[in-house]
Amino acid sequence: YGRPCVRPKNADSVENAAQQLTPLEESQLNFAESSAKEKTESAVTAQRRLQNFLDEIEAAHKAAIQKIKAAQALALKTDQEQADKGDPIALRRMGERYRDGDGVEKDLAKADEYFKKADEATETERKRINEENKLKEQAARQQRFIRILNLADRGNLECMVSAGKCYRYGDGVEKDSKKAREYFQKASDLGSAEAAQLLHEHDSE
Repeated sequence: YGRPCVRPKNADSVENAAQQLTPLEESQLNFAESSAKEKTESAVTAQRRLQNFLDEIEAAHKAAIQKIKAAQALALKTDQEQADKGDPIALRRMGERYRDGDGVEKDLAKADEYFKKADEATETERKRINEENKLKEQAARQQRFIRILNLADRGNLECMVSAGKCYRYGDGVEKDSKKAREYFQKASDLGSAEAAQLLHEHDSE
């Protein structure tokens, strides 16, 4: 198998010398180890900061969800309270909630019930507003009539004619044919052609 050879006498020293680093190699190794340590620490710090940032985002998200839920609960509570008082808008909103399952369990029967109540409340409110407007208009006409009558009684010719018309048609005052004729006659006597014509029409009726 070949000739045996004798291990050189300086083999151990040569091997030891080969395993020793030169000052330059040792410096380069130390620098590499230091750089690797710094990079590892930087990576750990960056990872920690990233995790903190993600935790903050999650906390903000949860807080936002809680605020939204609180706002939705308040809106539902307000809608229900106003609906219980007969508010037509709130009644319709509750109908929509039960129809769509918005904040409450979906229930089409309840939705239909609320919609019917909303229609009834809307009609009631419409009648109330119409009556209120009617009363306001009557009050305004009455005030206008009082001003006209006051000026007519002071001798204002135009207002005499207007007062006669108010009495004739019941505008701001209860109809009174006798008083209408009286004011038309006064205005006609003072030379109002319009009053004379109205007096003629009045007597012809």
